[in-house]
Amino acid sequence: MPDFYKIEKKQIEEKLPKLVKNNVKVILIKKFSSVKECKKIIDFCYTNSTPYKHRFLDKKKDFWSSIDVYPSLARTRRIFKTFEMGKRYRQKFKAFDEVVNLQYGYLYDNILKQRTYSKFSAYQYPRGGGFFSKHKHSRWPTNYGVILNLSKSGKDFKEGGINNFFYREKKIYIKKNEVDQGDLTLFRYDLYHEIPPVDPHEDLKFDKSGRWTVTFPILYTNPFLYKRQRPR
Repeated sequence: MPDFYKIEKKQIEEKLPKLVKNNVKVILIKKFSSVKECKKIIDFCYTNSTPYKHRFLDKKKDFWSSIDVYPSLARTRRIFKTFEMGKRYRQKFKAFDEVVNLQYGYLYDNILKQRTYSKFSAYQYPRGGGFFSKHKHSRWPTNYGVILNLSKSGKDFKEGGINNFFYREKKIYIKKNEVDQGDLTLFRYDLYHEIPPVDPHEDLKFDKSGRWTVTFPILYTNPFLYKRQRPR
């Protein structure tokens, strides 16, 4: 099997189980979500946060945001804005519900289903150099990382921004502009990956432009079993 494999949403039931069984490293599901749904998620995150605060928390909405610009205590280098949403947002956004159903329908066994839950984390990599340096995670319990691409390359940003994946120091080849708005990327969670700088020659600004994504890491419900998924 190749390192990278592309399927249509209608082929999930037919092809995804075999791809996962064969440990394919990166799987792209085309047109998983609609452009309208992608814009809805971006609009919600942007409207319900503030560009003027480093940290923002709304307990009533179970929503918070955070801006990371070369955080001094982190082991990875990065410029991005994070938006964390609670479990209730599975009902608010159709895409979230569809991703969770895909995760627990095709990527995990029954034992893990009973001990874990899916977390909703949106990221904005702003124009002006938003990026995330090369890093990796422990493979379990997430198994396959999931990235929903919310932005349109060539419109929301011109340069950089699309994930690079590496296996044994070798970059996995994915054509330029292969990943489009609404596409879903599955990748083996222990692969090194990075986000190259987004339009690095522009002024840095956290508006609606740049590259936006949502990730769905799997966490243990029991805090004693939990191992932090995000790199420090």
